[in-house]
Amino acid sequence: MTTTESLVYDGGSSGGNSCSPRTQFVADSTTGQRQTVYHYDYRGRLVLSVGPQAPFSVVKYDHRGRTIASGAYSVSSGLSASTDPTSTTSNRIALHQTFYDERGQVWKSQRTRSRRTPAPDADTLLSLNWYDPDGRLIKSDAEQLTKTATTASGALSSPSPSPTTTTPPIPTCMTRPTSSPASSATRFSKSARSAITANSTTSSSRPPSRNLQHPPVQGLGRR
Repeated sequence: MTTTESLVYDGGSSGGNSCSPRTQFVADSTTGQRQTVYHYDYRGRLVLSVGPQAPFSVVKYDHRGRTIASGAYSVSSGLSASTDPTSTTSNRIALHQTFYDERGQVWKSQRTRSRRTPAPDADTLLSLNWYDPDGRLIKSDAEQLTKTATTASGALSSPSPSPTTTTPPIPTCMTRPTSSPASSATRFSKSARSAITANSTTSSSRPPSRNLQHPPVQGLGRR
């Protein structure tokens, strides 16, 4: 049997809520082993993770157990379970903060990647949220600006369509004749031809047809 990993809870001591190292072995020996140590607070929440390589993370909570800040560090020296990522700036390479309002809604998120304090605006990304009196998100200004409109029942309202201008159809009697470039004769559209034919039939007075009878030819008869 070969040991590949070991996990020690609470540092192997009673009382709990302390460091718990996790060790991964290579070739069942201490040579090249990789160890990650997890530190917890008195409520059992993870506050510090120290792995075999950077970055090393530190988490801060509020009294309601919500994450309000998390920091990443390039060096683990000096980090402990009581480290505050918002105030400990030495060797800090990134910081993310979350702000809640009195209703427990996230109204602001801030990400900072600068080691300097205060960080310049170019190194800070902000995300701002606005809510209506019923707690519904109506505006968010982050990577892009979005707005949401809702009805009184809480359903999303669709924007009203933009007015469009329509061109009335051209009457049939106003249809222009079309001429062919290859011929000098004038051609009319089908609707125009029908109108012209009907008009010419009713307006023109033709003389009544006559029954012309030729006189019989003398000398011709039946034999």
